[in-house]
Amino acid sequence: METTVVADAVNDMLKAISGALLMEQVLAPNFKFYRREDGDIREPVHIDKEGRVNIGIGGLMEPPTPRARAIVEDDMQDLVAKVCQAMDRRVVADDVAPEVATQMVLTEIVENSYEDLTPDEAEAIRQDLAARMNIIGLAKRNAHGDKLGGESEGTQGAGKDGEDEDDTPNLSLMSMVKKFINVRELDIDLIDSINPFREGFDVASRAFDTPLLKNIQNAMVAQRIQMSEKEALVLWPRIQRFRKQEGRPPNPHSEDPLEKRLAEAHAYVRTKKAERARAAAE
Repeated sequence: METTVVADAVNDMLKAISGALLMEQVLAPNFKFYRREDGDIREPVHIDKEGRVNIGIGGLMEPPTPRARAIVEDDMQDLVAKVCQAMDRRVVADDVAPEVATQMVLTEIVENSYEDLTPDEAEAIRQDLAARMNIIGLAKRNAHGDKLGGESEGTQGAGKDGEDEDDTPNLSLMSMVKKFINVRELDIDLIDSINPFREGFDVASRAFDTPLLKNIQNAMVAQRIQMSEKEALVLWPRIQRFRKQEGRPPNPHSEDPLEKRLAEAHAYVRTKKAERARAAAE
């Protein structure tokens, strides 16, 4: 296949996914997220007098300053649009860890949008943005009984075939969100563990035949950005978990693209440490 044809297919696909993702966000309810503590007696999902859908999230960092609070309350539509426009190869390739999308990419968007944010302000805004990008996808997965929620959780309180007895055959978005929050504990770690871009990519991929999809995936891998210190730091906790679970470091020759990327990050960190040690010795 001609390289330009593959490149055009990649770009067209990413534009289509970006547009669909933005449309889904535009049609979403007006969410307001709050930090849910142990023993909180409020309903995990409730609608306030302004008509906003309040959702409790464990471990959520609430805006620490009036400026950060104003951004969360007034500017999230603009930030969501910027996130959708940021759809590119680095967030959907097979070797991308979810944290790269939810932590690194979203942090860059927040910091580039506002000057002089403190680290706590930027992180609180990023967490709210990640929740907005992922809450719908998480609820949909749970409603359809996939591996996140499982059929027993996703269909709890539902009628035949997972349908709400009081709803139309297609579960409303609010119904899905309420079911999801009611049957499992929602926390910021779960939100950060999902790549909001990847699900749209996987759905769109089904429209391509196998040879074309393989070429598209190869093109994405070939055009990946080089490892950066920021990405390596984001991946470091995942590398540590991998070593603890597997009893070995990630293999750079693994057939799993994500494990190969972790190995690249591991090598990057070790190289940087050695460089700094030499510089200190000199």
